[in-house]
Amino acid sequence: MIRNRTACSLTASQHRRGYTLVELTIAVGISGILVSGMMSSLFIALKASDSTSGTAAVTRNAHQVVAQMTAELQFARTIPANSTNSITVTVPDQDGDTVAETITWSWSGTIGAPLTRRFNGGPTVNMIDSIELFLPVRMPATGPTDYVLIELRVTSDSNTTIQTAAPLTNTP
Repeated sequence: MIRNRTACSLTASQHRRGYTLVELTIAVGISGILVSGMMSSLFIALKASDSTSGTAAVTRNAHQVVAQMTAELQFARTIPANSTNSITVTVPDQDGDTVAETITWSWSGTIGAPLTRRFNGGPTVNMIDSIELFLPVRMPATGPTDYVLIELRVTSDSNTTIQTAAPLTNTP
């Protein structure tokens, strides 16, 4: 009978359920090493792909310039000049002198030339160094306000074209 008890207890211990604390600790340690290795390789890859240069930076800059232009157009009181490659707007006072500001966005029409911005007749500032197309078109109101449709194509490997419509909320 004693032999039967021993045989039964061996069989029960052979069919144990779960993992021991040592096994779990080893598994967590190995997982930690694998995750840290993957994270370090991801970090190295991110450092290698410098997003401050190249087509990503050009595209990001173009989007920021179009956002600035759209914001200025939305607050335009008047649009004294609008041609194929240029638009001039008058916006409310921004520098505290109680006089409305005049902003001109223009492009020479030559592929590779810069998109420029001029504030109150001051110096012309290059906003984007090289573009292929700048087309600001004032559209008549189809609803409560007129809007300006802007198409901008940036000269780069990505051939980025940005189109947006800016509602003219302050123009009569």
